[in-house]
Amino acid sequence: MALRLDSYKLSARKNRDRLVCGLGWFSIGLGVAEFLAPRTVCRWIGVKPRSGLMRLLGLREIVSGIGILTQPQKGMWLKSRVAGDSMDLGLLSLAFLEPNSKPIHWPPPPPPWPELPRWMYSAAMK
Repeated sequence: MALRLDSYKLSARKNRDRLVCGLGWFSIGLGVAEFLAPRTVCRWIGVKPRSGLMRLLGLREIVSGIGILTQPQKGMWLKSRVAGDSMDLGLLSLAFLEPNSKPIHWPPPPPPWPELPRWMYSAAMK
């Protein structure tokens, strides 16, 4: 019984570590996108382009992701990520209240790739 419980704890710890690592890499990827292509990210989310602000948010994401992946005490970095996400939601809410905002439409328009037929794209979105 004790062996089974210990293996369950080990499995849960591995899953948690994998999730935390995935969150770190996602933060870095999102931050790089926000930093290198701020106007595109603004267009994706339907807000007026603010390149400087988006680049700062991208840097914050990158720093949080690097902290999550490299530091042994990940709790502080995870809390900074949550605080940053709260700030992002607040800024996004303010941006959607502006008269020129274009809220996100779902599903997104089909991709510009000619080799992917439209029926395949719409079938994948269902």
